[in-house]
Amino acid sequence: MRYLHVAATALLLSMTLAFLGCGSDSAKGGVAKVKGTASFDGKPIEDGMVYLKHPEKGTVSSLPIKNGAFEGDAEIGTMRVEIAAYRMVTPKTDMVDYQPEPSKENFLPIQYHLESKMTEEVKADGSTVLKFDLKSQ
Repeated sequence: MRYLHVAATALLLSMTLAFLGCGSDSAKGGVAKVKGTASFDGKPIEDGMVYLKHPEKGTVSSLPIKNGAFEGDAEIGTMRVEIAAYRMVTPKTDMVDYQPEPSKENFLPIQYHLESKMTEEVKADGSTVLKFDLKSQ
């Protein structure tokens, strides 16, 4: 009798795993081509990143923005979007003999990156074209 219980449990477990494996492409970790444009206050973002984050897995697809355009591979499914736009800044200092090195600064408002509520769907057929027209107000 105990053998039947173990066999039934094993069968049920294998059927459950098979069923879960028949989910969306996103659950399987597939990727597809994504391209698009990004602007801020009507001007192309010259240097930046588009981050497409999987809400459950925590995986991230990073797509560099150059001259207002981006493209690359991203995980399939509905992704949380975060965008960064960079400019070079030189930190100010009161030290006479010290000249700090310039570094990149993300100048976008926080609602486009850390507090982003934007989502986009990455389609399995590679036809995903995204357009981000971001505003300072």
